[in-house]
Amino acid sequence: MPSLGPTELIIILVLAIVLFGAGKVGEIGGALGKSIREFRHAANDEDARHEPAHPVPPTVRHCPSCGKAAAEGDQFCSSCGAKLDPNAA
Repeated sequence: MPSLGPTELIIILVLAIVLFGAGKVGEIGGALGKSIREFRHAANDEDARHEPAHPVPPTVRHCPSCGKAAAEGDQFCSSCGAKLDPNAA
């Protein structure tokens, strides 16, 4: 397929001006540019949407007496037996 040179582009532009008018050709060009920008923005958003999110690390509770990490759901420390605060993180 042959490429479009400057002469062909000028002929296409003149035909577009004759068919649509100078004002309408400007509107069409603006709409085309806006649609290309929106497409690029949507493509970038789509790429960002598929990136893995950083996982939130689980909160680890520690015994107030000995400082040992407690498993989730434990009410008492498995090392020293002290009562764990259920609201502490």
